[in-house]
Amino acid sequence: MPADAFAGTSWGARFDALDDPVSVLRAVRDTRGAIVDLEIAYANPAWHRTLGSRAGIDLTGRRLIAHMPSAAARLELYRMVIDTGVPARLVVEDAAGGRRYDVTYRRHGDGLIAVNRDITGEPRT
Repeated sequence: MPADAFAGTSWGARFDALDDPVSVLRAVRDTRGAIVDLEIAYANPAWHRTLGSRAGIDLTGRRLIAHMPSAAARLELYRMVIDTGVPARLVVEDAAGGRRYDVTYRRHGDGLIAVNRDITGEPRT
């Protein structure tokens, strides 16, 4: 199923019901085929409230790094997940929102699904 097919489907409705931020990101490739960015193909309401546009702007179709410059530091991780299919997990600090997230990335077609679990109140390890 293409990433943008989540919106308006039973999958989209399921993701929309989650309290955890979920996004589906599609690879943006240069002329050589290298991944240079990700496009926000779908983001559930929790993602928009916490990590997306706090101004209520729909970011679907926009580039991730343009919206969230800190994502550039994780571009190599995104490439690895998309190119190899090996899932990845890491803790991400949201300095603007003052939150910490345990994020799991899994390949989805020529992109990935990111599920963010808020761990702000949990002890640091």
